Amino acid sequence: MAGNKFSHKRGAPGDDSGHNPINSRPAQEYIVIVGGPTNTFNAWWSYVDLRAGSGSNGFWAAQPAPRTLQEIDYYIVTPPSPVDPAKAADPAEWQRRGWSQQAIDELNQRAWKSSDIYAWGPETHDRYWANFVDSAIRLYFHKDAFAPPLKRPTPQRGDIVTYLIYAPSYEKRQKLDYDASPYNPDHRNKPGIYGNPTYDATAPRGPQPTIELPHITYTVQDEIRMKEERRRRAIERAKFKERFLPETELNHYILMRTTSENTEKVIKRATSNYCYFDYLEQIPSYAVQYNDVMTKVLFFSHPDQVMTYLRTGSWIGEPIVRDISESDAEDYAEQEDKNEQRYADERQLIQDIYDFDAGKGRYGLKNFIYSPPQPVKRDVYGRPLKWTMYWSKLWNDVPQVNRTKIKIGRLDYFGHSASSTMMLQWGWKNLKGQIPEVDKSDSGSELALHPEDFESALADRPLTADAQACLWGCHLGKAFGPRLAPFFRGGVVGAETLTDFEKIIHNDTNMPEPVGGEPWHEYMSAPAAVHH
Repeated sequence: MAGNKFSHKRGAPGDDSGHNPINSRPAQEYIVIVGGPTNTFNAWWSYVDLRAGSGSNGFWAAQPAPRTLQEIDYYIVTPPSPVDPAKAADPAEWQRRGWSQQAIDELNQRAWKSSDIYAWGPETHDRYWANFVDSAIRLYFHKDAFAPPLKRPTPQRGDIVTYLIYAPSYEKRQKLDYDASPYNPDHRNKPGIYGNPTYDATAPRGPQPTIELPHITYTVQDEIRMKEERRRRAIERAKFKERFLPETELNHYILMRTTSENTEKVIKRATSNYCYFDYLEQIPSYAVQYNDVMTKVLFFSHPDQVMTYLRTGSWIGEPIVRDISESDAEDYAEQEDKNEQRYADERQLIQDIYDFDAGKGRYGLKNFIYSPPQPVKRDVYGRPLKWTMYWSKLWNDVPQVNRTKIKIGRLDYFGHSASSTMMLQWGWKNLKGQIPEVDKSDSGSELALHPEDFESALADRPLTADAQACLWGCHLGKAFGPRLAPFFRGGVVGAETLTDFEKIIHNDTNMPEPVGGEPWHEYMSAPAAVHH
């Protein structure tokens, strides 16, 4: 029978096998797993080592937890530095020098002196909440080639690009950031917020008329009173800097000092309590710049949901439910603009994003979204309709896929990681002044993916013969890459050192890169032995 290697998989127009035109390969899926961001406010630390030339191994030192506005400097600005031996018994002096109790304990355990160390920092993770998400979007938004060994994926007509996003961390981060945001009415009386039309809905907007005041002559008594007033205000400011602040206020001042204004493309300061998920929900509409390719976003909450999807194509994600009243969800829309029509538009936007259960006062975020929408084939009278947008029959069961027909051609991971761990959630259990560790669920299982999880899921051969993988997280080339290489015949790319996501925000094309100019590494499966 004439044909090429795909002939037996073409099917025929109209049959259930999914028709593929001549000389095209079968449809396949491109999967991107996106881990969650940290609690950026609680993750400030420095790297401490003996001075250059020692050849020793240093340690990560948590910055001292702030309690006041003044102590925020020690937390986000001051790296650990030598402490005067004459003041070594004073805990406040250690804090002023950038030392947390965790760092002091580590220093003592190593029998190092503070005068012998050098520190790099302070720094934190994920100041920009969407550094993993934006990296994943750029993988398919741009089409220029990567430098080897990186390979940019190129989906074709009928393929599916699926983003699996770990939702719980983004829910936490959204709430955390909005609680600290200058757009939150709770902070409307803070310095720099009150009267600022960017944040304060009551502030006048646009150019204001200039009113000339008559010349006023001040008496000696006036000058004395004004001098006393300035002195009183200075004392009040000093007292305010020493006042113990609640966590949300500490976070607010940290946010305002470590981020700049939002831009048209980048949300640095949360504008509402749903803006992050609004951003995530828009991914299918623009992220994949290839014609006739379906784009899906699946919000998962447990590693098993990912592994089941890889293995069988079944989507078992749970609804994302938050206990929030309808009035709470509309608060921002109401205070942002009193205009009736604008308020109605904002309210409709919320209803489009959430399924509201009025009886229980809860919003359930849809756990998947896709584009293009499934075409309506008949009108209300049952007459057939014409549609121009491409739709493959292999997409009919969205969000599920038939893994026997649609194999996985590419797998990417963006998120925190260690050499043998993809950390789906990290940095949410530690307080300020503590070092983050891998989070664990209530059942005790790590919220992470491991090589053995993939080995089990990929044992049933859900991959194409030339499938590729790229692991964009830290250190994944050390153990994860070699473990996956036997399954991905097209190669696995990863870094054997830290990878830097912080430059993502600098422009629209930056991707993660290994730190210090280190290279990406490619891991290939060993060729099968030839027996004679």
